[in-house]
Formats: sequence, structure tokens, C-alpha cells
Amino acid sequence: MAPASGSGSGSLYVVAVPIGDPDDLTIRARRVLRNVAWVLAEDPSTTQRLLAHHRIATPVSSYHNLNKEEKTAVVLARLEEGHSMALVCDAGTPLVCDPGAYLVSRALRAGLAVVPVPGPSAVMAALSVAGVSAETFVFAGTMPPAGPRRRAFLLALRTEPRTQIVFASARDLPAVLKAVGAGAPDRPVVVASDLTRPGQRVVSGTVREVEARRGRAGLKGELTVVIGPEPRPASLRASPRRGK
Repeated sequence: MAPASGSGSGSLYVVAVPIGDPDDLTIRARRVLRNVAWVLAEDPSTTQRLLAHHRIATPVSSYHNLNKEEKTAVVLARLEEGHSMALVCDAGTPLVCDPGAYLVSRALRAGLAVVPVPGPSAVMAALSVAGVSAETFVFAGTMPPAGPRRRAFLLALRTEPRTQIVFASARDLPAVLKAVGAGAPDRPVVVASDLTRPGQRVVSGTVREVEARRGRAGLKGELTVVIGPEPRPASLRASPRRGK
């Protein structure tokens, strides 16, 4: 790993952190977070709790949409001086629905080293327990607020035939289910809440079944929704080959 200071440029480490259970932080991630000069975080208090759990004393500084332009200039200068930094998000892998892409793109443009430190991901964790085809899938992102963007988002969910992964709040789940169900009410859906935490909930079934169960399933907060591939019409399913 690049030193925290010294000759040459430092490295920007993009570090995946736990999505729930703090013990999911990888050994390599712990080593990186201990040895960098700064940890850049969406919410410093959230990251500081994680670091304290692992007895890591590295300073934490905020990095978010409101300060990213000013902060990026500072970070790039420190990297060029030879100080290495770690970029994390509140949970999971950075750059998936968070502001880190701005910093990474400018670090790359400046010719600086950007190093991935892979680990937990809500997308992959939910997909791994969904029991649907994952040969190809689409990450649709986070449900937008009300307005034209939301309507376009929901239309895309209804018309996309491949497996999809969506981040949505428990309040927005009915709109997701309604949109998908309008096209194929028997399409498989898996809804995950509090993944890797003691109170983890995973509800699966067809769109109709999940809609019927969601009220008593204890789903809350931010959810990861996996929408299975659209069932093929019976007329298009492969039929047994017959000899000539």
C-alpha cells in the first residue's frame, strides 16, 4: 500500500464497508483504513462508529454533494504531496448511488492512482439470496422523488425484461410493486430489509404475493428490491424436439 506520506503521489483507495454487520469489514480494508492519512466519508459519525468498532484511529473528514468541489481540490493536493486517502460511503461499496464518482474521475484525470478495495454490496448481497436468474441483470438505482423522473423510472421497471435491482424506501415499495405488476403480476420479486443485521428480513414471491405480505413482513427503512426476469409466455417456451 502507498505510504501515508513521503516521496511520490499517494493513492486514493475506494473502500467497501459493511452494509449492516460491522464485522463484515475485510482484513485488507482494515489495513488500508489504518494506514491512510484521511478517511473521506458521507457521514463522518457513521464511519467513526465503524472505525471505533475496529479500533482504528484514522481521522475522518466529510465528503458529500454539498462540499465535493471544494473538498476535491484539497484531496487532490494532498494526494499529489504523497498522502494516501480512503473514500468510503455510509454502507456498502462507494460510487453506487453516492457522490464519490466526482472525486474518482478527477483523481484519474490528474493521473493519480485509484485503487479498489472490494467488499460488501447491498446489490450483490440481495441478488445472492434472491433465487432468480443473475446471468444478466440491471441495477436501476434509487427511486427518484415524485415527478417526471419517477414516472420514467417506474415505466422502465415495468418494461425491462431482465432481472433488476432497485433501492427504494418502505414507503415507496407499493409504487414499485404496482409498476412491475402492471406488466406481469406473476413476476418474481424479493425485498430485503436490514441485510446482515440481526433483524434482517427477506420477503419473496410473485408481485401479487409480496404485495399481500408486505404489511405484516416488518419491512422498514431503505430496501433492496430484486425483480426477477419477466416470465416467458407459454407460446415462446422451448418445446421438445421431435425426430423427422
